[in-house]
Amino acid sequence: MLVDLIADTEPGNVSRETLGLAKAGLAALIKKGHESEDWSFPEDLLSIITDLVNEHDRQLRECRMSAIVAATEHLERRLARAGCMEEVLQARRNSEKK
Repeated sequence: MLVDLIADTEPGNVSRETLGLAKAGLAALIKKGHESEDWSFPEDLLSIITDLVNEHDRQLRECRMSAIVAATEHLERRLARAGCMEEVLQARRNSEKK
């Protein structure tokens, strides 16, 4: 989520499609984990998450600190309102479809 929020204000190296796949995959993983206690990551999701971790590392080195702080505060507010990451991921995916 932070990679996506920072990318809203700072240029990035990850496509919106990749971000969408990551959010959908993480939401599905969280749902599956809650329902079945199976928290294993599918191989394709691990590949996407690896790309996002690398992008976030780049963002931490190259982006303005104010963009990182603003994104972190935004995510904290959304989590406080939603109550869980699954709801935040779902809300973000729904807003992107509009």
